[in-house]
Amino acid sequence: MKLNILKAYAVVFAALDVEEPQGDEFKGWLRLTPELKGYLELLADEGLTSGSYDFNKDGKYASSANLSQLKPAHFEDNIRFNVELTAKQIKADYAVCSEWNELLANELRVKSPVKYIFFTNTNTLLTPDSGDDKYVNYLNVHKVYEFVKELAESTEGGDSTIFYERPLNFEFVLKESDLTHSIDLDALKKLLNKDLHKEAITCLMCRELVSFLKDNTLRKRFSYLIQHMDSLVSNVLLSYQSYVENYTFDKVRKEYLEKRTEYVSKIHGVFDNIATKLLSLPAGGYLVCNYSNKGN
Repeated sequence: MKLNILKAYAVVFAALDVEEPQGDEFKGWLRLTPELKGYLELLADEGLTSGSYDFNKDGKYASSANLSQLKPAHFEDNIRFNVELTAKQIKADYAVCSEWNELLANELRVKSPVKYIFFTNTNTLLTPDSGDDKYVNYLNVHKVYEFVKELAESTEGGDSTIFYERPLNFEFVLKESDLTHSIDLDALKKLLNKDLHKEAITCLMCRELVSFLKDNTLRKRFSYLIQHMDSLVSNVLLSYQSYVENYTFDKVRKEYLEKRTEYVSKIHGVFDNIATKLLSLPAGGYLVCNYSNKGN
């Protein structure tokens, strides 16, 4: 349904004689057809156009009419309607706006991308079938937000603050150039989903993220993270490898010390047991044994 709305917008937008924005809307002259009327009705239901327009006949003002009042005579070649279209509308499931930067400045639509987009500057309609590289990367941006959110929540920082020795705050805004970078978080996801060392892994990731981004300004941190994701992933994996190696060595050393302590304790126990038995011998027996030893 939302795709149909944006397709309708694209057709009407392309048909307008004038496409100059006036405030928050475009206005232009349009010769209506039954097909265009149907598209305008869809747009009116979404609040993207008013549904009521002035119209000229032979270049002179004639009257105004609602879409519901239109008759076949209104579709004649010498009649033009003055139609307005909303220039910007960004909702949960679709967006109409000028270009990428306008959409990416909306933090909510970075956290939760929209699948259907129409850019008025370039008359471009983007859908899941588009295959556009920037669009594909945009749809993956939320994965980075979810990653940051998971770490922030683990440190009780809501969804935008990671605490590791110091608070690291985020604003989830981007610019178009950030979308030239592909996003691959599979390695970090696999690491976070490990049952072994889970707490240590989370702590390690928080440490690496804080170290990686602390010198960037608040508004640029998320952008820098998107641009340098490969470097962060490499840092995390190397840190984890080092941790595992140290953990294994410490574990082996600990087990060795435990075994050695246990062995020494057993030896001491044997000697203590022998000593105790000797002390329990009767005094006469001890003297006999001692005398016999002297005789020999």
